[in-house]
Amino acid sequence: MIKGILAQSSLAQQLLSLFALALFGSILFSSIGLVLAMVLFDLGKEEILAALSSPNLGHRDAFKLVQGLSTLGTFLFPAIAGALMLSEKPKEFLGLKKFTQPIWLVIIVLAICSYSMGALSDLLYRFSAGVPMPEFLASWREGLEKNQGFMLEQYQSILSMQSPLEFVVVLIIMALFPAVAEESLFRGVLQPLLGKHLNKHAAIWITALIFGLLHNQYLAFLSITILGALMGYLREWTQSLWIPTILHFFNNATIVVMVYFFNYDYSAALNEGQDISILENLGLITFLALSMALLYELGKRDLAKSESK
Repeated sequence: MIKGILAQSSLAQQLLSLFALALFGSILFSSIGLVLAMVLFDLGKEEILAALSSPNLGHRDAFKLVQGLSTLGTFLFPAIAGALMLSEKPKEFLGLKKFTQPIWLVIIVLAICSYSMGALSDLLYRFSAGVPMPEFLASWREGLEKNQGFMLEQYQSILSMQSPLEFVVVLIIMALFPAVAEESLFRGVLQPLLGKHLNKHAAIWITALIFGLLHNQYLAFLSITILGALMGYLREWTQSLWIPTILHFFNNATIVVMVYFFNYDYSAALNEGQDISILENLGLITFLALSMALLYELGKRDLAKSESK
C-alpha cells in the first residue's frame, strides 16, 4: 500500500521524495501538454518551442494548454501523491476535512482580504524596487530583470482575452489552477510536513520563502512571500486548506477580472507602480489586519467546537 509509506521516514527523505514527485510531475504533465498542443493546434516542434519562448508572437492557446498542465503536474500531482505517501489520513493531512463556519462570513472576509492585499503588495513592491543593489551584483540584477521581463511577457500573453470563453479559460489557468495546485503543495503538504519537525512559525515562513522564490519574480518576491505567510497562518489557524486556497483564488482572479472588464494594464502597473495614496494604502492595510484577526477568531472558535464534540 502506498498510503503512509513515508510517514515514518526522516524529514530529509520526505522532502527529497516530494521534490522528486514535483520534478517527475512537471516533466510528465509538460510533455503531455506539448504533445496535445502539437496535435490539437497542428504545430511542429519549432513552432511549439517558439510559442513557449515568445507567446506573444502567436499560438497563445497552445501556450495556455501547456502552462495549465505544467501547473497541475508541478504542484497538484506531487501534493496528492505526497499526501498519500506521507500520511495514513491524506485528507486530514491536506486539511480538506474542515471549513471554518459560518461559510458565508468567511467568504466575505476573504474577499475583503484579497482586495486589501493589493495595498500591501503595492507597498512591498515599491520598497523592493527602491532598494539599491550593490555594484558587484549589477550583472546578477540584469539577469533577474531579464527573467522577470520574460515572466511578464508570458502573463501578458495569457491575459490577452478577446471573448467570454477566453475569459473563463484564463480564469481557470491563472486563478483556479494555481490556487488549487500551489496551495495543495505548499500549505497542504509542505507546511504541515515541516510543522511536524519544526516550530509552526518556522514552518510557515520557510514554506512562504520557497513559495516566493519559485515564483521567479525578484521585485515581487517580498510581496509574494508575505502573501504566502499570511495564507500559511490562515492554514494554521483554521486547520483548513480551503481558506488559503479561496484567498489565493480571489487574489489571482481579481487581476483577470480587472484586465478583462476594466482594461487594467497589469504590466504597466508592475513597472510603474499603482497610483494609490498613502492614506488609502493605510486604510486598506487596516482592513487587511482586521480581516485576518476576524478569521483567526473564527478559526479558533470553530476548532474549539470541533474539539468539544
